[in-house]
Amino acid sequence: MMSQHRSIGLVCLLLLSCFPLVQAETVVPSISFDMDHGVVFEDDLFTITGVSTVSLNDVTWELVDVTSDVVLASGSFLDQVTPDGEDTWTWSHNLTVSEPGCTCRFVVDHAVVSGDLLMFVGSPVTWTPVWLDEPEGRVLLNDESNTTVVLDVVFPPQRANGSTVEIQRCPASPNQVCKSPLSTITLPLQHDGSTSAVVFEPSQWSPEGHWAITAMTVVDVVLSRSTPVVWQVLHDATPPTVSIEATDRATESDPVVIVVNATDTTSEVVAVVDVRATDPTGAVHILGGQTTTTGFLLHPHVAGEWLVAVTVEDGAGLTKTITHSLTVMNLPPEANARLNGAVIESGDRLSVRAGDGFLIDSSASKDTANDLLNLNHVWWLDSDGRISGVETLTNDRFPETGVYEVRLEVVDDDGASDELTFTLEVIEEDVALREAAVLGPLLLVLVGLGLALLMYVRNRAQVASIPTWPGEPDS
Repeated sequence: MMSQHRSIGLVCLLLLSCFPLVQAETVVPSISFDMDHGVVFEDDLFTITGVSTVSLNDVTWELVDVTSDVVLASGSFLDQVTPDGEDTWTWSHNLTVSEPGCTCRFVVDHAVVSGDLLMFVGSPVTWTPVWLDEPEGRVLLNDESNTTVVLDVVFPPQRANGSTVEIQRCPASPNQVCKSPLSTITLPLQHDGSTSAVVFEPSQWSPEGHWAITAMTVVDVVLSRSTPVVWQVLHDATPPTVSIEATDRATESDPVVIVVNATDTTSEVVAVVDVRATDPTGAVHILGGQTTTTGFLLHPHVAGEWLVAVTVEDGAGLTKTITHSLTVMNLPPEANARLNGAVIESGDRLSVRAGDGFLIDSSASKDTANDLLNLNHVWWLDSDGRISGVETLTNDRFPETGVYEVRLEVVDDDGASDELTFTLEVIEEDVALREAAVLGPLLLVLVGLGLALLMYVRNRAQVASIPTWPGEPDS
């Protein structure tokens, strides 16, 4: 019995080994602080604490004066690191600022992650507003409405209200090269809790175009100034211009080149975002897939009115759509037929012998590529016979001798048609016809031989005479 239990246990272990192991959740590396940005330390000796999800045995740290970018202190280890559960460590570090004070940033660097804390230390006289993260991208003014932009700025305590932002700017090229001298404007900052924002009015950024902000400085209520940062503004409320170059009339299946000309003098950037054609049935056909392409190819397959629509977008996100009408004409088909490979012309009278196999083929009829596969071939035999939907007629369709008036009508999907008429005579071969077929060539041979014999005899009769001297008898 014990042996049986042991066997069951081994089987369970084997089965468990077949199941995939559930991996533990991946811990995101991080180094965080127990206080928020802008914390105040009034004494020159203070302690910073925090939590980490990576081991802090191999780290470096720096205490940097933000206003001067001077490193006030640095080291290669933290004062205390304590494991706190799985993949978590608590840490602390003691710092001393010998100067009266500073607006400082404490940075901890690990091989895979880093963390930083912005703080105000010592005397408030040394404190200044600080860009937590410098602005990225650009301010976009693409209509007449004001644009509010949030600035990632940390202010010393009680200094945010009444603060401003000072901007040095100039009209510039797209690569931010000034086209005219710098000017300065000062805009008030708005605050909502810890969030600061500035409002850009389009009228303040005229004329339209690119503007380079060479220096943007935050000034708090006691006139302490942050370090300057650069930024850019694009004021573009004018949609791009666009035109279409294309023919107004085309034939089915003929390629139509559609050239898109688009410009935007304000942003100096424009892209084709959509080119589509709507056929007479209402179906939409998307042309092309690359926004940098200005030439597109349309193959209209249906006769009627087509509408081509082109949409372009400029560097400010403004779009413009224009349309172009295209009349597509249908070419009528051309009926063609052959009898055993010989071309049949309209009005021909053809003779075939009863009982002989033959083939009348209309597959050589012509039309545009899109209509060719949909051509309907209709045959009219005399006045009461009609055969539709087949390209060939064989001798089985003409079982009796006689004269047949044949008409071929070829119709395309637009209802255009062409026809070919001819007479087909089915004759019975009789004995007289066979004798004529034999005696005719034989008589021609006999006549030829007779003529040859007559010419030979005539040539023999005309013997040339021999000249003689005077007085001599003719020989």
